[in-house]
Amino acid sequence: MEQIKLYCAGSNSHGQLGVGDDEDRHHFTRSQSLVASQLSPQRIVCGANHTLLLDASSGKVFGAGGNQRGQLGAGHATESRTTAFSPVEIPRLVVQAGVEDLEPEGYTVQDIAATWESSFFLLRLRDPARSDILLSTGANDWGERGHPGADPHTATQIDFEKLAPPVERGAVIRVVDLQAGPRHVVALLEIGPSTAADPLAASTSRSVLSPPSSRQRVLVGWGASRQGQLGSVQGEQSSPPPRITATPQPVLLPPPYQAADVSSFSLGKDHTALLLREADDDSSLPGSSRRVAVLLGSDKHGQLGLARNVGAEPSRTPSQQQQTKMQRCNLLRAEDLLGDDDALDPRHWKLVGVHCTWNSTLCHLERRSSSTCPSSGPTAEMSSRIVGFGHNAHGQLGAGTPTSPSAAVPPNTAKPRPASSLEMVHRITQLSCGSEHVLALLETGEVIGWGWNEHGNLGLESPSGGQEGAPTPSDGQEGTFTGALQPAAGLAAGRADRTSDEHRSRERHELDLRAGPLD
Repeated sequence: MEQIKLYCAGSNSHGQLGVGDDEDRHHFTRSQSLVASQLSPQRIVCGANHTLLLDASSGKVFGAGGNQRGQLGAGHATESRTTAFSPVEIPRLVVQAGVEDLEPEGYTVQDIAATWESSFFLLRLRDPARSDILLSTGANDWGERGHPGADPHTATQIDFEKLAPPVERGAVIRVVDLQAGPRHVVALLEIGPSTAADPLAASTSRSVLSPPSSRQRVLVGWGASRQGQLGSVQGEQSSPPPRITATPQPVLLPPPYQAADVSSFSLGKDHTALLLREADDDSSLPGSSRRVAVLLGSDKHGQLGLARNVGAEPSRTPSQQQQTKMQRCNLLRAEDLLGDDDALDPRHWKLVGVHCTWNSTLCHLERRSSSTCPSSGPTAEMSSRIVGFGHNAHGQLGAGTPTSPSAAVPPNTAKPRPASSLEMVHRITQLSCGSEHVLALLETGEVIGWGWNEHGNLGLESPSGGQEGAPTPSDGQEGTFTGALQPAAGLAAGRADRTSDEHRSRERHELDLRAGPLD
């Protein structure tokens, strides 16, 4: 039986890599604290200085790193840190949150998430007539706990019941997807009568499928919201959004889109990117669905891609400028991302993912199947393409070179640009964004990375001060990811950045899963 091995690199000042000490790793190093033949990580999430891992085989959650704000929950000493992965005691969190009549055998941990210094644990009850339970613990500086007045070291339950229509109060609520940025959280809910067909009741999958007709989808968010990253305030689209949204509120999408159209989403520091399904209106591409990226929030660094042609925007009146500022929204399709001057035919490409670093957005496009649209020309063998826009001071858009990461693209760019070295023959199966670096997993099992490498988070010894602007294979002395016998199985990138008035220090780390033979 194959063993899943966890390899880590990058910042480790609080032990968040779980390798047993607090020294940074500039090469991928295997975590010895999670060595088990049956280890099957379902999800890994990274906060500022802590890491959580959900193991599907045991149903346990493991944590490592800082716990000064209670982000590792019960079972870890407060005001301390742990440098090795150890279990998070979920039953104690359930008791702290005051959840009644719930024994450990009555639920499974379905999902996990992490903001800067907070953690979230999604419980799915074995009783199909009871709703999912979302627990939070840790800091609440931006309302990210979803529970006003929450104590950092005491778990609380996030209340979704008020989001159900009045006629369906007491309905069963499922959390279909859960994503966290540094300061805000977005969840896709499915609400329906307890007697309705509920395919999610016994599901452990995180795939976002269309809901049954008897159930409805609601997209909600909470936490920092001043930049419009949670959309407009319901019923007050002309008003500026609040600085903090302390409890879950509906995220309003631009008409005609609804929560049922949401396929996936990703969160940056001050913006949110959603991938939505829409009806295919191109009869020449039968069997294919169109996707549109909906971007909400701050465009300070061009991360919404509002200025497709920089310097060539039409003049706008002050009222039009104010309206655009209030909307803080942009919609992009494949044809917008490839551009009018691109040699690629947008009809041959589909948008399959949107991802956020702190202040930039990366869109993942794939070539449609050859049976749908035959390929020809010099790009016939290209399978995947990454197009990015926004902050690029550390080469996180992947469009520069290792020696000059910002040479090809300015520090901020609102114009969607291809990451020139990422026109891949091999399909990209997973893309994971850190605060200012990116990892991509190829179908071959190889991992490539680009962006800021200050603490070695790309697994590279960089003589240039930690910047890698062009995609580079992640290859190190401890744990090569290009070996045919040991391909990578998944990856996660840390997204932390600590800021204060006196100083600014960044904590970044990344983790990679590799499947290989037992030692």
